[in-house]
Amino acid sequence: MLLPLLVNLGLGGGPPSVATSIDVNTIAGGEDGMILTLRKDTTATLDIVIKHGSAGAANIALKGGADFTLDDILDRIVLEYDGATWAEISRSSNT
Repeated sequence: MLLPLLVNLGLGGGPPSVATSIDVNTIAGGEDGMILTLRKDTTATLDIVIKHGSAGAANIALKGGADFTLDDILDRIVLEYDGATWAEISRSSNT
């Protein structure tokens, strides 16, 4: 039986009243080999920007060193944890 693990997203961006997006700068938690799929919630009004290595404590490594924006409810990004870094496995942009 697989038990869910808690991961915390380190978020940034402006206040919700003026922001058009929410930045995910870090992901805390997880275990070596863990796979994480991120998507935009069907009720979300803000885009979600997954940031590649954007801060001193950043632990997200994306293909080509480029950020990825989840701006459609069908968008997905899949990451794998190696004990220190969440590395991109795949992405799907459906806009």
